[in-house]
Amino acid sequence: MHFQPICDDCKRSVGLEEMTCIKCSGKISFSYDKKIPIFDNSIKGLSWFWSRLPLVNPEQRVSLGEGNTPLIKFELQGFSNLYIKNEMGNPTGSHKDRQLSIAISHAINLKKKVSVLASAGSTGLANSAYAARAGIKSLVFTGSSARSDRVYPIHLLGADVVTVKNADIDQVLDVLTELCNELGVYHSSTARYINPYQAEGPKTISYEIFEELGHAPDWVIVPSGGGGTYASMARGFVDLFESGLTDRIPRLIGSVPATYNAIEHGHNAGYTTMAQIKKHEIGFDVPTILAKLAHIYPPDADDALIMAKKVNGYFIGATDAESMDGSELLASTVGLYAEPSSGNGVAALTKFIESGVPKSSDTIVVMACGSGFRETATVSEIRPFAPDKCELSDIRKLIAE
Repeated sequence: MHFQPICDDCKRSVGLEEMTCIKCSGKISFSYDKKIPIFDNSIKGLSWFWSRLPLVNPEQRVSLGEGNTPLIKFELQGFSNLYIKNEMGNPTGSHKDRQLSIAISHAINLKKKVSVLASAGSTGLANSAYAARAGIKSLVFTGSSARSDRVYPIHLLGADVVTVKNADIDQVLDVLTELCNELGVYHSSTARYINPYQAEGPKTISYEIFEELGHAPDWVIVPSGGGGTYASMARGFVDLFESGLTDRIPRLIGSVPATYNAIEHGHNAGYTTMAQIKKHEIGFDVPTILAKLAHIYPPDADDALIMAKKVNGYFIGATDAESMDGSELLASTVGLYAEPSSGNGVAALTKFIESGVPKSSDTIVVMACGSGFRETATVSEIRPFAPDKCELSDIRKLIAE
């Protein structure tokens, strides 16, 4: 086997069924056979990178054609080397398909018959789709604030959807983690302390960015809710550097909601642990349109903070209104319709440019994580639109203008 799961704390080699170390409860990382190249040019899609993914049977990976998403170049405020990494092109419209392809493949290897998780949207969609593809059951728990238009597609994909009354998504996540460990049920929620297998998925975004550009960019902006995608993408660029494929590691900027910015606050305060993050309740009971980024206690905050130090990165907060402006800017200038949580990254890009930190010659990649088509109902309530009206006789005049 080309990989070995290892406990971060006691350094013990652990079994494939262990999601955390059964000896010391430490998180699990993976050691890979570095003699095998990162890129397997005989394969396309996510399996191109099988040598750096914890797949027991790479050829039997549960897939819907995820990965291989495009980089789209655009210009803004005199910066001409800007790119959008269009993760909206994945099968369920978000980068979470990468994680769930790996998680469900792991579940199948363990002969599990059900995949359980807590989700407010993207992860629930991805879990339901890949569970359906694999022929196993998907059980998705949501917090009480989850909108029906977000969870309906999860139901349509065959999942059992249950709303937990009087609880937010972080509370549901804590209870579900304890119960899945106790009962031996497969848990696919996308936090590394819950499921280390899925946490390797976003590394492939970094590999693809490098392959598409032919070099590492100077900066990458990543919408960061739980912190896991930020940490994993940073690990991916470190892999490329340590393999000698690139001469630098990009600096990563995590974009966060202005009112749910525990990771930004933690970074500025020099935090490195979840215990430090949990001294605060940043965002408690604050309404936001950025539901997919809104964590009071981001579950992978410690990983994100540690990797931010390693890659000399940092975090930028943007408000709901700024994030919606970011989505509108991306739509009108690039032609991509992204959800506000992805618009958050575009808003951070605007602030970043205005800060004077980047040079106009720098190569900057911004992640567009999720499709706006899944958030139209939410956005249209806040910024309603009504089309102009005309008579049949007015059409000629309107066309000629």
